[in-house]
Amino acid sequence: MVRPEDFRPIRLISEGVSGKVYMVEDNVTKKTFALKVVRKRSDNLLQTVSEKDALCSVAGIPWFLSLDASMHDDTNFYLLTVCLPLIHDPFNSGLTDPRSLDSISNGFAE
Repeated sequence: MVRPEDFRPIRLISEGVSGKVYMVEDNVTKKTFALKVVRKRSDNLLQTVSEKDALCSVAGIPWFLSLDASMHDDTNFYLLTVCLPLIHDPFNSGLTDPRSLDSISNGFAE
């Protein structure tokens, strides 16, 4: 079973209304992924499940992100996908210095 603790946060990629997306590294394989972290609230359960279902429905189609894993704990929902390289980022879209992630409790914050 995959758990959030199985991944080390590298940096914050993006922050939006529904959550934060981190570039993470698998502690065992050292592969890089994107991990979306969504705080559990009564008003976002349907949206989060719908997003997970949408990612599952396009599995195997090469021009869509694949959902590698989904998980949850008492506080958050987590969606793990492939991490695509950032080619051009003229607005610094929320990329954060990895050292600032040291203060995040449990590795991930929402």
